[in-house]
Amino acid sequence: MSDTKKKILVVEDDDSLRELVQSRLENEDFEVVTAADGFQALGKARKFRPDLIILDLMIPKMDGYSVCQLFKAGEMAQTPIIIFSARSSPDDVRRGLDNGANAYVSKPFEAPVLLGKIRELLFPEEWAKEQEAAPKEQAPSPVPEPPTAEEESKEEREVAEQRTMEEAEAKARAEAERKELEEQERELAEKRKRLEAEAKARAEAERKLAQQRTKEEAEARIRAQAEGKRLEEEERKLAEQRAKEEADTKARIEAERKVKEVERQLAELRVKEETEAKARAEKERQIAGQRAQMEAMVKARAERERKRAQAEAEAKARIEAERREFEEEERKLAEKRARLEAETKARTEKERKTQR
Repeated sequence: MSDTKKKILVVEDDDSLRELVQSRLENEDFEVVTAADGFQALGKARKFRPDLIILDLMIPKMDGYSVCQLFKAGEMAQTPIIIFSARSSPDDVRRGLDNGANAYVSKPFEAPVLLGKIRELLFPEEWAKEQEAAPKEQAPSPVPEPPTAEEESKEEREVAEQRTMEEAEAKARAEAERKELEEQERELAEKRKRLEAEAKARAEAERKLAQQRTKEEAEARIRAQAEGKRLEEEERKLAEQRAKEEADTKARIEAERKVKEVERQLAELRVKEETEAKARAEKERQIAGQRAQMEAMVKARAERERKRAQAEAEAKARIEAERREFEEEERKLAEKRARLEAETKARTEKERKTQR
C-alpha cells in the first residue's frame, strides 16, 4: 500500500453505520471524509477531492443515482465509486453500474469484502499481486519423485483439512466481525432510543416551538429540493454548455482550417491578380502611349485640316475678291465699250451728216 494516505468520501445517512465505516477505514490507515446527504456529498467532493467514494443510494435531498451521475459527468469522472446499499437486486446493481459506479457492496456488509473492493480500486497492481500470490502459497512444494496413491490421498486430505480449517477461520472471523458490528449497532440503537426518548420529552415541553421548527424545516426542505433541482439544472446546463463548447471548438477549428485554406487561395489569387494587374498596367501604359500618339496624330491632322480650311477660306475670299474685281473691270470695260460705241456711233452719225 502507498505511504500517502488515500482519501475516501463516505456518503451515508445512517449516523451509526457511517461512524462504523469511518472507524473501520481509519483503522486501515485511510483518511475519511463523511457526508449525510446528496448536497453535502457534492460539496465535500469538490472541496476535499477524494480518491474513492462510498455512496449509499437512499440518501436525503438527492438520491445516490443522481449523485453518481453528477460525479461522473463532472470533475470526479475518473474517481472510482462503490455503491453501498441494502438494495441489492440485479436491476439495482445494473442501474448503479450503468450510472458510472465501479463496484457494488450490499448491506449488511462484511468488512473484508468492502476493504477488498477498496484495495482493488485504489491499489490495483498490489491487489493483483496479492491475488496471484495467494494460490502459490497454498500450492504444495514439488517433490523429486511422483507420490504414491496413498501419499496423494493423504496430501489431498491434508489440503482439504487445511482448506476447511482456513474456511472455518474465515467464517469465524466474519462471524466475529458480524457480531461485533451487530453489538455496535445494538449499542447505537439503544443510544438512539434513549436520545429519542429524551427528544420526545423535550418535544412535548416545546411543542409550539417544534411546530414552528417543523414549518421552517418544511420550508427548508422545499428550498433544498428547489436548490437540488436548480443544482441539477445547472449541472445539466453545464454539461450541455461543455458539449456545446466542445462542438463550437471543433467547429471553430474546422472554420479556422477553412479560413486558412481560403486565405491561402486568396493569397494565390492575390498574387495572380497582382501579376495580371501588372500585365494589365503595362498593357494600359502601352495603350495610353498609343492613345497619346493617336491623339497627337489626330491633333496634327485636325491642325492640318484647320489650316487647309483656313487656306480654302482665304482662297475662296481671294477668288471672290478677284471675281468681284474682274466683274468690276468687266463692268467698267462694258461702260467704256458702250461709251466708245456711243462715241463711235455719234462720230459716224456726224460723219454721215457731214458727207451729206
